[in-house]
Amino acid sequence: MKKLILLSLKLLPLLTIIQGVSSGGARLNPYVDTLKVALTQYEIAQIIKLVFDDFEKTNGPVITPAEFPGFVRDTYHSQYSVLARELSGLDSGDQSVDIWGRPFQLFLNADVTVVKVSSSGPDRKMNNKDDVSADFTIERPAPMLRKTLAQAEEETDAEDPEPAPEDREPASVAAAEDAGEYDEEGYDRDGFNRDGYDRDGYDQSGMHRSEKEVHLSASAEQE
Repeated sequence: MKKLILLSLKLLPLLTIIQGVSSGGARLNPYVDTLKVALTQYEIAQIIKLVFDDFEKTNGPVITPAEFPGFVRDTYHSQYSVLARELSGLDSGDQSVDIWGRPFQLFLNADVTVVKVSSSGPDRKMNNKDDVSADFTIERPAPMLRKTLAQAEEETDAEDPEPAPEDREPASVAAAEDAGEYDEEGYDRDGFNRDGYDRDGYDQSGMHRSEKEVHLSASAEQE
């Protein structure tokens, strides 16, 4: 097969003569199709390699069928492909279409573990015996399809929302002191200072500083 592909590339200039022969064109059509199939096999081998390399580089996401035509136009360039399309009379040098003028297609199975690139072949109809294709299998947990940055950010925000201030657990005095969360007046976010009193002199149990001092004095005297 490799020899056939190399031979087809060397014989591409003959397509000009073959396509221009009107009297014997019908007899030569099978040979022309053989050359075109060989070139298409070469092209698909190159394209599937680019898809695989992109998959490896992105560490998992696979391009979607919708992104595939643009991906091919941006990444696949071959002088043989351009020449073959010109000799075949295609108006555009778009290499996201095959030599018969039909778009290459990307197929993914349901769990995105098999990736296939196909051409519809000489009959220009997909899913029959003259299709030309290549594929690779993903030997790892099935990756998700590639998502836009905006979609990824939305999903991240939905999975891990920032808790509302009223839902946050109050930090203890010791934790606040360790974290350095006191304001300029020496109060933490719950309004208590390092001694555990708020601005009015009450502790977290509701006891005023003066009451606490009286209890402490009374306890000391009894001892």
